[in-house]
Amino acid sequence: MTYDEFKDAILDRASEYYPQDYSVQIRDVEKMNGLVLQGLLITREGVNVSPTIYLNQFYEKFKEGKSLDDIFEEIARLYEDSGKDSPMDFGFFFDYDEVKGRLCLKLINHDMNRSLLSGIPHIPYLDLEIVFFYLLEGYEADTASILIRNEHAANWGVCAQDLLKHALVNTPKLFSPRFFTMSNLLKDMGMWDGEPNGDIPMHILTNERKTFGASSLLYPDLLAKIGDEFGDDYYLIPSSIHEVILIQKRDLGDVSELNNMIREVNLTQLSHDEILSNHYYTYVRKEEALIA
Repeated sequence: MTYDEFKDAILDRASEYYPQDYSVQIRDVEKMNGLVLQGLLITREGVNVSPTIYLNQFYEKFKEGKSLDDIFEEIARLYEDSGKDSPMDFGFFFDYDEVKGRLCLKLINHDMNRSLLSGIPHIPYLDLEIVFFYLLEGYEADTASILIRNEHAANWGVCAQDLLKHALVNTPKLFSPRFFTMSNLLKDMGMWDGEPNGDIPMHILTNERKTFGASSLLYPDLLAKIGDEFGDDYYLIPSSIHEVILIQKRDLGDVSELNNMIREVNLTQLSHDEILSNHYYTYVRKEEALIA
């Protein structure tokens, strides 16, 4: 069964399963880095929100041998567990004073998001872009956030710099930074008991939610404080949009193959929409600047 046939089969089953007061459809959803996924939307009449259930991952399960019946049962259970049975009042979203307290920012790749960037407010940062989203209360950031688009900013009468002013205040509060050693992470995961030569000379910078954690490097004075703690310049490896790895300059030595390693990890270990950059950055303490 091809992917198109799989989508049609799931759509048919959903249309038969849900009553007439439900709308069932499949639509393309543009994600970060030009990735387009197919999402199943199941919406009950009178309800203005619905979870997007991406079918691409379920097709992989189907190819691995999971039956169509079992897959649809899982999809139906996901929808039921989402609890999206009551309408939400989005009237507040037309009032910037109501919105600005939960505006946040994240970093994305510039070259891989040219199409997306044409429709959203953004601010260049090195070879990346700062973009903005609204975090709905009571939900996880990756499941209930609204990407700020040009029409939103126009309705509010604000520009990207206005969004940045509020997002730089809100994001460190709503996504508080976390900075810890790679050794501690591996120990917590039960994957490392220590080495005779000491700790792994790597640190991880992310946030408490572990979502869009690479944006932590934009937090005021944070990179400078880390540099003071290190007492050294350091390299920043963009391991994904969710976290970055920091290595002191004196601990790394030769960096001639570092970019090749980053590209290899991006190609083989990351979901395409989680890639931030294909090269490392350097924080220079004397200049208090991150350099591409």
